[in-house]
Parts: sequence; C-alpha cells; structure tokens
Amino acid sequence: MKRGFTYKQIIEYVKEHYGYTVQTCIIAMILRKMGYDVHRAPNSGTAANPKAPTDRDREAVPDAVHFLTSK
Repeated sequence: MKRGFTYKQIIEYVKEHYGYTVQTCIIAMILRKMGYDVHRAPNSGTAANPKAPTDRDREAVPDAVHFLTSK
C-alpha cells in the first residue's frame, strides 16, 4: 500500500489527540499489520524482547492514519 503520510505526522497527531508520544517502532508494527509496506528498522527491538503495542497504540495509530489519508 502506498503511504500519503509520514511517521512525524502520525507522531504529531497522536501527541495532539491522545496526549502521548508513540514510538516509531510501534508505528511500524501497526502499519505492517494494516497492510502497509514497512521495512524493518535496526532499532525496532530485540528478538528476545520486542516491544508490543499497547491498546492505546492500537487505537491511536490507525486513527491517525485514517485522518491523514482522508485529507
């Protein structure tokens, strides 16, 4: 899927509407599950202890993507 938004835009949207800063590795995991083509970043967590998205991450990131792609 082609993206019409940046990680920075997602971070700003989540900060403004949800009041916290989402990490880029969390954004990548959620975008990948949503079907977007995302490359694996070297700082995305170790295989032994990957960081898992929280419920608020699973709500906030798709909301930001929907908002940014519907502009």
